[in-house]
Amino acid sequence: MLGASDVAFPRLNLMSFWLWVAGALFCIGAVVAGGVDTGWTFYTPYSTTTNTNVIATTFGVFILGFSSIFTGLNFIVTIHKLRPPGMTWFKMPLFLWSLYGTALIQVLATPVLAITLLLLIAERALGVGIFDPALGGDPVLFQHFFWFYSHPAVYIMILPAMGIISEVISDPLAGSTSSATGSSRCPRSPSRSFGFSSGATTCSSPASPAWRTRSSRR
Repeated sequence: MLGASDVAFPRLNLMSFWLWVAGALFCIGAVVAGGVDTGWTFYTPYSTTTNTNVIATTFGVFILGFSSIFTGLNFIVTIHKLRPPGMTWFKMPLFLWSLYGTALIQVLATPVLAITLLLLIAERALGVGIFDPALGGDPVLFQHFFWFYSHPAVYIMILPAMGIISEVISDPLAGSTSSATGSSRCPRSPSRSFGFSSGATTCSSPASPAWRTRSSRR
């Protein structure tokens, strides 16, 4: 949809994939070795005192967080630097806007979760009093750190879906508008309904944006 052949940093993209694999293996290994009984929130002080595999699980989530950060950085740079000349910010497809907003949330919020999980690991391994009140820590501090990420994480999950729905709704509306004004349009296909340009496109309009006609020639 952007007209680019690849993301801005293909090797960083590959690295984020392998980090995701490594983090997933840590989490799966923790589950196979006995699991963790803290739930997905890892609330203290229970997560600092339970005998289940909290360290392995949180370290796996920590690695997954780096994968998310690298992916977000890649998307941000790609949208900034690899847009074709005719595609200004307000001509970008809605799905790209949703991915851009998701990437910003990933880059800004995920490091806070990563630091929080590292502090939790340090408290369990070294007995540092950060979150456990028995050691002089504050369990509410953990909740503040945790929800600084976990509330925006809701939008990380829903924004791409909203972008897809917006593309599906807005493209037929654009087609009905052009039909009412008498302008010519190509025959509709499932790929065009989702905003993707197909190599089989055989017609174009003088009013078609430059990036659509260029991508159809590839």
